[in-house]
Amino acid sequence: MKTKNILFGLGTFFIALFLFSMVSAISNDCANYGTYNPGESINLIQTCTTCSGINASIVYPNGSQTGSFAFQNINNVYNYTFTNTEKLGNYNVIGLDAWCYYFKVGYDVPLGVIIAFIIVSGLLFFVSTLFAKEQKGVKTLLIMFGIGFILLTMQIAKSSIPGLEKVMNSGLIMGLVLLIFMLAYFMIMYTKEIFIKLRNSWKEKKAASFGEVIQ
Repeated sequence: MKTKNILFGLGTFFIALFLFSMVSAISNDCANYGTYNPGESINLIQTCTTCSGINASIVYPNGSQTGSFAFQNINNVYNYTFTNTEKLGNYNVIGLDAWCYYFKVGYDVPLGVIIAFIIVSGLLFFVSTLFAKEQKGVKTLLIMFGIGFILLTMQIAKSSIPGLEKVMNSGLIMGLVLLIFMLAYFMIMYTKEIFIKLRNSWKEKKAASFGEVIQ
């Protein structure tokens, strides 16, 4: 019963963290300029027939900001090629004359895939409770796989849903610490069992040998 409560707590914690991060995703009032892959060059375009020039700055997903830069004018179509797109998340393009739009750098992963990974994680946690106490090795492995699927889900969500980077990074760190702890526990317990079996085997051989001498 205690193991089931622990597993239920772990599953609830990770799923709650994931749902909280989705609710906490940063909303954006600027127009959407589209989604691009990391490292891709993006042509930022503005059209203006009465402008003598267009200047803007870009706010990165981590909150840092570029300095003001000028768009190149070609027949009243203003263009600026932005290449520093390594960070995942939303980039806000802020015009100095009160206009803005944003673009997202990341991967479009269907929400169904993320939900499927959460379901698989929950099933792994549930199946681990069906094994007897003596089968703690199998139970530990299933729990570790469940945590691994949760961590993978967080990584996918971080790269596909804007505004989740900070929250997901915290969850990933906590999950990795827990996974390392369980791996260490798994190795210690099995090393202990191996030593116990070797010791018992040695004792049995010694007892058998002693019995043969007496006979």
